[in-house]
Amino acid sequence: MLPVEDDRERLALLDTYLVGASQVVVDIHSRFLFETELCRRRRRTAVSISELNAMMLDAQDTAYGDGLDPNHRHQYMWAVKPHYFTPFYNWPYTFGLLFGIGLYAKYENDPEGFRAGYDDLLSSTGMADAGTAASRHATANPMNHPVLALIRILRRSTADPAVSGKNGRIVSGCHPL
Repeated sequence: MLPVEDDRERLALLDTYLVGASQVVVDIHSRFLFETELCRRRRRTAVSISELNAMMLDAQDTAYGDGLDPNHRHQYMWAVKPHYFTPFYNWPYTFGLLFGIGLYAKYENDPEGFRAGYDDLLSSTGMADAGTAASRHATANPMNHPVLALIRILRRSTADPAVSGKNGRIVSGCHPL
C-alpha cells in the first residue's frame, strides 16, 4: 500500500473501508438471519407482510445489537431487496471479504511466497468450491485468521490519534462504531 500522509485522507479511507466491512459483516449477517427464518417458515405456510416486517426487525436487532438506533431499522428491507427470495444470495459477500482479508494477511506475512502461489490461487478458484479453494490457500498459522488479520489492520490504521477517537475507538463519519 502507498503511504497516505494527509490525516483527513487517511480518515476518509479508513471510514470507507469500515463502512464497507460493516455492511458485509453486520448487515449481510442480518440478511442471512432473515433468509434463514424466511426459509424455515415458508416450509410450513405462507408468510404475511406483518410477519415479514417482524422477521426483518428481529434479524436487524440480532445482527446489529445496540449498534443500530431502533428508530433507523428498516422493516421493509425485505421488499426493497428482491434477492431475499433467492435463498442465501448474500453469503458470498461475507466469504469474499474474509477470504480477501485472509489473503492479505498471508501476503503481509510472506510477500514472495504469496506472489509465487498467486497464479495457482486464481486458477483454483474456478476449479473448486469455495471451501476447498480456501483451505488449499489458507495458512496453518491461526494468527493469520481473517478476523484477527482485520483486527491487526484496524489497529495499525487507528494507531494515529488523528484517525481514532477517545480511548482508541474508531471515529466514523457515517456509522457510530
